Amino acid sequence: MVTNDYVTIANEKMEDEFIKRHHKHDVKEHQCSSSLVKHIKAHVPVVWSLVRRFDQPQEYKPFVSRCIVQGDVRIGSVREVNVKSGLPATTSTERLELLDDDKHIFGMKIVGGDHRLKNYSSIVTVHPEVIDGRPGTLVIESFVVDVPDGNTEDETCYFVEALIKCNLKSLADVSERLAVQVWAESIDRMGQAHLLLIYRIPKQTNTPDCLLFLFSALIMWHDHGLPEETRIKNDKLTFCSHPERKCKNSQVSSCELSTVNP
Repeated sequence: MVTNDYVTIANEKMEDEFIKRHHKHDVKEHQCSSSLVKHIKAHVPVVWSLVRRFDQPQEYKPFVSRCIVQGDVRIGSVREVNVKSGLPATTSTERLELLDDDKHIFGMKIVGGDHRLKNYSSIVTVHPEVIDGRPGTLVIESFVVDVPDGNTEDETCYFVEALIKCNLKSLADVSERLAVQVWAESIDRMGQAHLLLIYRIPKQTNTPDCLLFLFSALIMWHDHGLPEETRIKNDKLTFCSHPERKCKNSQVSSCELSTVNP
């Protein structure tokens, strides 16, 4: 039996390992550094699709009002960011340092702007994890920055961590909302087509390819719950996305899938 304490310890060890592996900063004198963690109830592809957009940080960063990138986005690209009022800054010039779509690693460095975050650089990594028995995402963001004159290391870290926490909370909100939206749209499309899906498992074959479609559907249903009118009977899986229509055969079309050689 797995206890909550064990899960917590295991998760912390995993986070520490990711930080040691991917979040290495050369911290010099008069600089501070820290790492923050966020757990998001959305698939890695959804979260990464937002994190990787160097040209559109405003998609989830609440303090960014505008972003301009000259040319295509690549390592070394520079963006000009306008900051919303309320912060001690109006612009920030930032350079893309890392963008690994396979390992889900994003890195940037601030190279100019009217703010006090001198020599600021950050790394964001995105990792798959299980949250409440369902696929989720672990996001780790680390940074290093100069400590301004007149401020302490603790004061500087506290300020930067507060900004990152706001960004990560917004990233979680946008990602989870987007994940639900994608699911709802897929169900709505099936509902508009009055679709009754029937999948028959041929007994005379052991070919695993015949389960590809069913497997994909079950992954989606596992994440978001099975539709109400779901029935498994006589080797058939049947669901209706609109139970109020009762999915009578006279009202819906049907689709029956099989192997190539049933």
